[in-house]
Amino acid sequence: MSKYSDFMREMVAAAITAPSGGNNQPWEFYVDGDALYVVNDRSRATAPTLDVGERATYAALGAAVENVVVAASGAGRSARVQWLPIADNPLVAARIDIDDSPVNAEDAALSPYIGERLTNRRPGRQQPLLAEQTAALSAAASARGGQLYLCSDKARLDEIGEILGISDAIRMFSSGLHAEMMSELRWNPRETETTRDGIDIATLEISGAQRSMIRMLRRFGVARVMGKLGAGKAFIASNRQALAASSAFAVVTIPGHSLTDYLQGGRAMERVWLTATSLGLAFQPLAALTYLLMRVRFFGGQGLPAETVQILQELLQRMDRVFPEIDREHGHVLYFRLANAEPASMRSLRRPVDAVLRAGKPPD
Repeated sequence: MSKYSDFMREMVAAAITAPSGGNNQPWEFYVDGDALYVVNDRSRATAPTLDVGERATYAALGAAVENVVVAASGAGRSARVQWLPIADNPLVAARIDIDDSPVNAEDAALSPYIGERLTNRRPGRQQPLLAEQTAALSAAASARGGQLYLCSDKARLDEIGEILGISDAIRMFSSGLHAEMMSELRWNPRETETTRDGIDIATLEISGAQRSMIRMLRRFGVARVMGKLGAGKAFIASNRQALAASSAFAVVTIPGHSLTDYLQGGRAMERVWLTATSLGLAFQPLAALTYLLMRVRFFGGQGLPAETVQILQELLQRMDRVFPEIDREHGHVLYFRLANAEPASMRSLRRPVDAVLRAGKPPD
């Protein structure tokens, strides 16, 4: 007799399609009857500098929870979520109880898009969002306690492009951040298939010449020299170009910035992403800037060199001026780019269900 039902396996299969920082998949799932526990697997941490206070991890766990809730509704069942992280045992993020109570029709309508959702970094067309698209995306965030902010103004997009470019340069030309970023990349199909995690370089949607350049920059010594020669300007130009060809730059926020807030924020983020998928919109997360600025705003830049903290503080002030309507005490769950673009050429892989699924209750 199986340790868990085929249905619960299907729920975990839906959960693991959720996005995570660097596609590190920081989760384990424990099945105890009709209860599914979502647990933080700290052994999966790959970018501690960006995963400030594990907020990015808990946003990913929240996204996995949202997928389970939506998938259960699509299968005609209902899911009730209880957040569980406490000081004594913060690793157990949530318990999801599945039963046969009436399903939420809006959740069920999103279920077909769980398997279709992916990162699409392709350049888009200069096509504004329709009013009904904006309304649907905003409603998706609100349904999970989040709030969505959209920017399509050219001058503001130019400013955001420069902010993004400077933050990309910080990642590339700072030794610790560079090492974390390179550890997330998968450089060939064999490596991608072996690990089934990380970011396949093929998903970056870049030219052969650009791939060759990234391979050169894999060595920090080369990256440092390129930084001194002014290569950072190219990051600004490429980000401005990408945003100019986008429908909008977007921010999902959540009131507060605790672990539980970011679990809830992850649900809001994933619901917006599923909704964008249902609307045929390309969605490119821009998580590095999101969490670098969070480290400065709520954690005082802890662990970063003083000169890097100073630059990030300036970028934070500039971002606050771009979005004066956002409450500065709210957590920023994700920055991302929305576009009308051609389909992505490929998607990131996931580890198999059996690698993350356990029977029984999680350990105390």
